[in-house]
Amino acid sequence: MLALMYFRTKTIKGTGLVQLVESYRNAEGEPRQRVVVSLGDASLPETEKPGIARAVENHLTGNRDLLGPDLSEEATGWVTRILQLPELLGIRVTKSTKDRLYLTSDVLYAQRKTLEKTLRAREADIFSLQRSIVLYDVTNTHFEGGCAKNPKARHGKNKQSRNDCRQVAVGMAFDERGLALAHDVFEGNIAESKTLSLMLDRLEMPNEGLKPVVILDAGYASAANISLLKERGLSYLINITRGSRAKYAASFGEGGFEPVPGRSEQELVEVKTIVDPDDAQGRLVLCRSAQRREKEIAMLSKAEARFLKDVAALRERITQGRLKDPATIERKIGRLQKKHPRIVRFYTIAHEKGTLSAARHWRTDECFTSASPLCLIPSRPSSTNICASTGNPPSLKPKPSQNPDDFVVPLATGP
Repeated sequence: MLALMYFRTKTIKGTGLVQLVESYRNAEGEPRQRVVVSLGDASLPETEKPGIARAVENHLTGNRDLLGPDLSEEATGWVTRILQLPELLGIRVTKSTKDRLYLTSDVLYAQRKTLEKTLRAREADIFSLQRSIVLYDVTNTHFEGGCAKNPKARHGKNKQSRNDCRQVAVGMAFDERGLALAHDVFEGNIAESKTLSLMLDRLEMPNEGLKPVVILDAGYASAANISLLKERGLSYLINITRGSRAKYAASFGEGGFEPVPGRSEQELVEVKTIVDPDDAQGRLVLCRSAQRREKEIAMLSKAEARFLKDVAALRERITQGRLKDPATIERKIGRLQKKHPRIVRFYTIAHEKGTLSAARHWRTDECFTSASPLCLIPSRPSSTNICASTGNPPSLKPKPSQNPDDFVVPLATGP
């Protein structure tokens, strides 16, 4: 049977598909073609395609072509790669069983430290990288089954609210270009703050020369982690927790903020640094933006709307006589207050003589002082009484302002 191989390019949905095709005659002597292998959009040297096809054909058929083409180094490389494709080796990779793929993954995972270290070095060499930032965080993934043979599968706080399932935690470190540096899999119930030292060991940061800045989320802002970073001589940037931000509120009203360059007026972000009152050697980076202000306002306004809707529903039950017992009504009020902790501090709910009312007030005590910057609520009159039956109660949303918000998210930094 006479066979001849050649390359052809088919266009599928605007994309070229390079195929090595074999032309032959069947038993009846009729010409036929079949695709030997598809190479996607491979860029083969155009003038050497016939020679590459002939070399592949000779190898597959066992012919010794003494007058074969003299191929360039690039073309010879293509011949080698084509002959190593699974389709020509008889390996059914695409039809492998899942167990075979899992076993292969286990082998690769066992060598992950060596692989990641080699890849980091290769990326730095190829792209001439001088990495100045390392971003690290942990997420989790849960399993539907029991995972009896997975020692790291544990019950923990699941970020998808699937606390009923066992899970594992996955830590991942990236550089400022988004290139992966290292990863690890931890027990599902491990505290995120306890994974930092393990990841720093994996990255094997040199003790000399320029060290990158480590950027972390608030969950890693423990005294132990900060001491660890200082001991290793690493600069760091840690977002502090939301609840602790208000103690820096006095610094927000002061001057010294500078705009981050390269941003439009709508995306304006202003920053300044101050000495950390809890650590004379540390610095705090205070950030503020108009977009964050609008987000906080919107969140609080929606929370208030949900609160007033529930108040109105409870009032309706009382006025219709479905709730009469004072003790039961008080329990319902307690549950309502527990359900809306962000808003209830600005309201006083009272039940008297079968009437439910909600009085909104603008508190000036310590609780309000700490909450005000977080909620971005401007100063208002001392008290405003509204009835729960009011259809459109006054909103907590302040009037739009051209100035950025007076409260920002401070970030703790190292030396």
